[in-house]
Amino acid sequence: MSVKKKIADAIAKAQADLVAIQANVMGEIDRLLSEVSGQIKQELSSQPSDFQIWHLTRLQKWVGRAMTWFGDQAGEVAAAGARDGWEAGVRMVDEPVAIAAAASTPESVTYIPGPASLSTVLPITPPPSQPDAKTPSSPAPSVSPTTTQPIRVTAFANAPMLDKQQLVAIEGFLTHKMKDISADTRKAINRELGLVVTGLQGQAQAATAIERLLKVGGRRRALTVVRTEVGRAFSIAAQRNMEEQVAAGLTGLKKKWRRSGKIHSRVSHDLADGQVVAVHESFKIGGESIRFPRDPEAKPAQTINCGCTAVPHSDRWEMKHPAEKPISEEEIRRDPRKIAVVGKRAAGVEKWIKTTLDGTRKADGEWRTVGTLPMPVVDFLRSKGVEPATMEIAVSDHQIKRPARAAKVGWGKALPIEMLTSISSAIDSPKAIYWGEQDKALHYVFEVPGEQRLGKLVVRVRATDTRSRLKRHNYVVSGGLVNRDVLLTRNLYEPIIGGV
Repeated sequence: MSVKKKIADAIAKAQADLVAIQANVMGEIDRLLSEVSGQIKQELSSQPSDFQIWHLTRLQKWVGRAMTWFGDQAGEVAAAGARDGWEAGVRMVDEPVAIAAAASTPESVTYIPGPASLSTVLPITPPPSQPDAKTPSSPAPSVSPTTTQPIRVTAFANAPMLDKQQLVAIEGFLTHKMKDISADTRKAINRELGLVVTGLQGQAQAATAIERLLKVGGRRRALTVVRTEVGRAFSIAAQRNMEEQVAAGLTGLKKKWRRSGKIHSRVSHDLADGQVVAVHESFKIGGESIRFPRDPEAKPAQTINCGCTAVPHSDRWEMKHPAEKPISEEEIRRDPRKIAVVGKRAAGVEKWIKTTLDGTRKADGEWRTVGTLPMPVVDFLRSKGVEPATMEIAVSDHQIKRPARAAKVGWGKALPIEMLTSISSAIDSPKAIYWGEQDKALHYVFEVPGEQRLGKLVVRVRATDTRSRLKRHNYVVSGGLVNRDVLLTRNLYEPIIGGV
């Protein structure tokens, strides 16, 4: 496996770890909620049919103890999740840096990540089963031996030790919030019990309402807090680690905003996908400056339930999605709002190309996604023994100048500027796609207004290649005007989709 592929996999693994940690914490909280709900339901059903006030007072005290137990347990579970999220954020930076250092620095040292996040097991003390039971005490969380072996990689020799003051603050906040959720749910349960005494609802109805309060209302609030705060710990740790790595002398390290992929995501966050900035700079998200996803200094509207990540980035590293991650048809089907994201992205690419070609912005090697490979093309490539490394088709600000360069203008083969600025449309809706037998590349063909010849964009297909310095994606390498009869020449071009 190439070094670039290892780096991409390490970053993807850390992102997957965050999602799994959040799910693990919510699984534990769900278990606690089910435990409390079952106990309350059982206790309520055991009350006599002539429900009296003294029964209510007694039961409310028991509910208070049970909910206090839940708040304590849930707080410990959530705090442990924040610690796991923090460590995952550290690994997301440490491991790619270590892999890159191992390939270039013989005197690097060995770095061994800690136990896998998902090995954390919190012993749970059952809630009181009798009205007069004493409030249970819960042992502190402990970590069981991990079932997965630590990953041994070679690390940057000056790998920093991070100050965990912010992690401690997040742990304290989570513990407090879980107790708040518990206290508010307890009040709501007591209101339901009060309705039984007044005869406004039966005990069975109250049991159903209480179960809903715990498993729907309480769970929804807990999920929001866990997803936000565990993710916040992850992001802060990654940001602090990148800052420390740069301070320790690491050069070329940047950060990239990566959208969550959630169906009901924020449009501004989707539009920021692929944005690359220096480690100490902020991303521009919907007109606001945000250092990283779930930045505590950002507005709550930008951070609550955010599932994005800011991944470490280097121009020398290989990325699974080098630029924007395309919006799939399934995502659009499930959330039609994402059509707006697609449209705004295309407009952004058009402006980016225009300012690059007219010299308003200086080309610096930035890449933009301009389309994806259709499945018939992918199937054709596989029949040729070519397995695409990714589905995206991208173009760099250096390469976009090639189809319009002075030499082609002199030969009368340059593509019109207006065609280049709308390259996304040409890629998404070509007249035909051919396979070039000589250059082993895809040739996207389209009509050019006022021109008898056809426009052509040459797309190089990227498969896994450890020798190439180019990014691991399919890219537009060239283009120009071509006569129709050339594309019909046998043994030169093989049609895949459409024809001329």
